[in-house]
Amino acid sequence: AIQTPGLNLNPAVDGTAINVPIPKTTKETREASAKKARELKEKTKNSVNGIRRDLIKDVNDMKKKKVVSEDEAFRMQKDVESLIETAQEAVAKLCDEREKEILAP
Repeated sequence: AIQTPGLNLNPAVDGTAINVPIPKTTKETREASAKKARELKEKTKNSVNGIRRDLIKDVNDMKKKKVVSEDEAFRMQKDVESLIETAQEAVAKLCDEREKEILAP
């Protein structure tokens, strides 16, 4: 697993120890890592949107089955939207911070 292609890690056995020299990062590797971080950000954003869609569907199903009133369903949808927005802001902030760290020389 440590010899995964693209990581440039070459472990060397030295008696009872395993040495893994970590190569210096280049501008290209930092940019590639930042690109991967952006891809993961989009994937996470899509996952969060999928959760939102499922929750709204569940609320609408409960409303149709008369488990909750229209007012309660509206309040629940509003709460879901608020929570999802908070989660997406947190993901965006974290990813933007990490991207800046990655790209820093």
